[in-house]
Amino acid sequence: MKNIFFLFLFVTSSFCISAQTSSVFGVESNYTVQNGYRYFFDKINPSTGAYTQIAQLPVNGFYTNIKFINCYGNYVFLGVDTAAPSSGYYFRLYEVDTATGIVVRSIPTDTGFVAKMEVCLPSSNGSNYYGIRNLPTGEFRLVSINAITGVFTTISTTPVLNQVVAPDNSVITLNDQIWFGTTDWNNTNHYLYHVNTSNGQFTKADSLSFASGNNYIYLFYNCFRDSIYGILVSSSSFMGAPLIKIGQNGQVIQTGNFINVAGTGYTSDYTMLTDGRLYFRGTSSDAYIMDSISGMTTIVPFPDTADIKLFAAPRMACFPTCNSQEGVSEIPNDQFISLYPNPIEDGFFTLKMEGEMKVEIIDYSGRVVLMENGKDEIRLNVSTLPAAMYGVRISSGEKISFGKIVVLK
Repeated sequence: MKNIFFLFLFVTSSFCISAQTSSVFGVESNYTVQNGYRYFFDKINPSTGAYTQIAQLPVNGFYTNIKFINCYGNYVFLGVDTAAPSSGYYFRLYEVDTATGIVVRSIPTDTGFVAKMEVCLPSSNGSNYYGIRNLPTGEFRLVSINAITGVFTTISTTPVLNQVVAPDNSVITLNDQIWFGTTDWNNTNHYLYHVNTSNGQFTKADSLSFASGNNYIYLFYNCFRDSIYGILVSSSSFMGAPLIKIGQNGQVIQTGNFINVAGTGYTSDYTMLTDGRLYFRGTSSDAYIMDSISGMTTIVPFPDTADIKLFAAPRMACFPTCNSQEGVSEIPNDQFISLYPNPIEDGFFTLKMEGEMKVEIIDYSGRVVLMENGKDEIRLNVSTLPAAMYGVRISSGEKISFGKIVVLK
């Protein structure tokens, strides 16, 4: 088989794989007669429903369409500044340390006179964020946001007709391609859009229209499978909701799998766990953990006394991370790593890189399933591994590189 060469991203020893946990984080709205509304940063055990208030947050309201864990391992969400005057809103992207609940920085995004961002996602390859504004003039605007300085840069603006971005249904892939759904005001049809962040081009990829009464669209991206999945959810129940997959050309593919639990859900209350399963909350006291491939779903407890939304879990292990405030940069062209063959059909592959190295094979849940040490050239036997996509982590001194392999059977 023909050799394949990979340009890996190098990061320092603070590689984010160490930050992977099974916890989920969210924002709790807490009301008492004595104190009024207060908002807390919470840590949730998805298996038991137990939660801990880590810290009170400096916000006087929160919105349901933006929340994620960034490349530094901090939780980011869109909230309203407590200093916002009664005549307007001051929106900020709050970045919260997950260990302490301390807001380590915030980025002003809107003052009431600028269209609020409907989508904001972290780059898979650097420290910037990508945002999409839904302008009142009938346009989508793609912006890049420096996660450190907060500087906004407009990439492109594209006209749309009577369409609004449906909240909290957007994903970003490993090569920073954005996919999101919209709703047409004229006919309530739903459409899938693709955004190329490198050139700013918006493309209407396919229709997400479905039976009358269905009005929630959940999109989620499994990075180790390099696939986008979604649930088309009825306003009345999850039961029977179809599980879809988005093809490489943007076509909506019916997988033939359906959700097998009743109850309705909040679009703000779901996240992809580090093992590739989807965690989401229903409107009752239940939450659900769903296999993102088969749709098989189990019911788990959820504290019905706590109004917790904006769920986000640590990013899966196959996402590159940042090594400085300037973000990750590409290696010069003379620093290639040779890895072949890929895909792997006979159970063996060879990796070449000058010097001492440790090679780890990581499955989609973040577990190290194979490890080998060597110098200059290592031949690994992966014949015992199930057919799937795996991460490859290579440690050499203080540097770490990351890539992917596909094992076939």
